[in-house]
Amino acid sequence: MDASSVFDTNVKGTLLSLKHEFRAMRATGGSIINVSSTYGLMGFPDATLYVGSKHAIIGITKSAALEGAQYGIRVNVVAPGFTPDRHV
Repeated sequence: MDASSVFDTNVKGTLLSLKHEFRAMRATGGSIINVSSTYGLMGFPDATLYVGSKHAIIGITKSAALEGAQYGIRVNVVAPGFTPDRHV
């Protein structure tokens, strides 16, 4: 996957979703959950583009939470960690 598609999927996708969710929720409020990763919380070798995109989602979520508060819109982010690779 190239740099453009990583950022388009993770960052641009989050921004566009927020844009439309805010429009729909502005009158009634609501809750938005964005998905980042533990990679967005700290650096990891050989994952610079992915780390940057997931870190951006955390920052976007913090700003969106401040902007949405006046409309009763809660915006949070989850950052799942690693899971064991189990073959069942």
